[in-house]
Amino acid sequence: MIVDSHVHIWAPHCAARPWPNPTAAKPHTAYPGVSDCGMTKQMLVAAMDGAGVNRAILIPPSWEGHYNDLALDAVQSHPDRFAIMGRIFLEQPMNDEQFILWRQQQGMLGVRCIFHSQRYQQLLRAGAFDWLWPMAERHHVPVTLMLPGLENASGIIQKLLAKHPALKLSLDHLNIQRSDADHVAQQVECWCALAKYKNFAVKTSAVPSWSQTAYPYRDTQDHLKRVFEAFGPRRMFWGSDFSRLNATYRSAADQFIETIDWLKGSDLEWVMGRGICEWLDWCTE
Repeated sequence: MIVDSHVHIWAPHCAARPWPNPTAAKPHTAYPGVSDCGMTKQMLVAAMDGAGVNRAILIPPSWEGHYNDLALDAVQSHPDRFAIMGRIFLEQPMNDEQFILWRQQQGMLGVRCIFHSQRYQQLLRAGAFDWLWPMAERHHVPVTLMLPGLENASGIIQKLLAKHPALKLSLDHLNIQRSDADHVAQQVECWCALAKYKNFAVKTSAVPSWSQTAYPYRDTQDHLKRVFEAFGPRRMFWGSDFSRLNATYRSAADQFIETIDWLKGSDLEWVMGRGICEWLDWCTE
């Protein structure tokens, strides 16, 4: 079973469902047709079928704001194929009852937080979101993070991991935002240093975007092996984020399945889907 740990669906900005900052928003445009209509659940199912992907974790995208509605609708239509790492409004702390009700929505497996604006990074540093970590730990709700451009991001995450040892934290795309070799290497080493924390996992997602070469993206393979050696197959999750890639969806999967000679058998099975399902407690039966 192939399970994609990172895909998006979204709708265009409109009066009935406005984006918070449509003039500055940068939605993905790589997949054919998304510029006009967004990415619908039907488009995603067709793309998954074409790439041989059985299941996927829906990540409601940041440019839409804090909507989960499209992801929830997709789960209702395809409960055997989709689950969600949902959005919450971090500036409005929840009490336990509110958090439990939010988590009980169909398909909601955990929380996704992205700290991509300077304001949100400042709030994170100031502890404004410190209500979430013990709440998620207490209720066994996994959290996945993206911290693009945040200074000393690994130090912040290390403190969270040490303070909340029962909190499952994962990192989107290994926090890699661009393909230059120094940046990729620095991020890989930075996060592999935290692999000693058993409550920490990483998504090796959007890997073609790390590369400066064509398929099979051989300049990424040493980095992938370093991650594998640090985290093992059960805490290293394949994902595509294909709607932003200058690559086909199928090639993002085939890189792992067909071209990495040291990733075989049960290790490949864990990386390509079993691991993310176990980490998020998403039953695959």
